[in-house]
Amino acid sequence: MPRRGLSKPPAEPVVKSLIQKLLHSHNSFNRDEINGYFNLFIFVISLLYDNLEKVEELVNLAFQK
Repeated sequence: MPRRGLSKPPAEPVVKSLIQKLLHSHNSFNRDEINGYFNLFIFVISLLYDNLEKVEELVNLAFQK
């Protein structure tokens, strides 16, 4: 039997709102590079790294190209 009362809010509206903020914050947003924006978004919200590790990994990725 499902629990009644408080339930977890759906994550979709939150993620959609965050993606919109990311895309609107870049005036020179290029739709041809949408995958790069989504990859960056997922990387930033990822729980796999702490913030310092994220910065280090991002710098390493930037210098690989």
